[in-house]
Amino acid sequence: MRKNAIAIGKRYIEGCYNFIMAAGELYVTDSDINAIYLAGEIDVHNSAVHKLRGAGEVKANHVSWGNVKVAGNISLHGICKGDVIVVIGDLSAEFLECRILRNGPANKKKARGGIPVQTANQKADAVNAAAHYDYSNKGLQ
Repeated sequence: MRKNAIAIGKRYIEGCYNFIMAAGELYVTDSDINAIYLAGEIDVHNSAVHKLRGAGEVKANHVSWGNVKVAGNISLHGICKGDVIVVIGDLSAEFLECRILRNGPANKKKARGGIPVQTANQKADAVNAAAHYDYSNKGLQ
């Protein structure tokens, strides 16, 4: 029978699970897991994970993946197999076999009309430039 688990902090997991919700560091060894929802780091060895959703760092060694969507870094060692892998961040792998792989930085923000939205740095630069502008009346001397 499959179990469900909520893991907070540093946890070591082994066995068959239906789903795991984790915040913190998660170490998975010799397991078969239907779904993992993660905020933090995960280290997986010799396991099968059918669905992974998370933000953080993923380290894996000889793992079979199903559907993976991660915002963060993924480091795969050994022979890893996957169906759909989507990564927003860095991906490194020794040997990866997958059906669909999507990797890259986050898309630029767009407003509804297709006009790019200013980031916080661009707004700060604009305020800085306005603060140091010389407003004296140069044309009426």
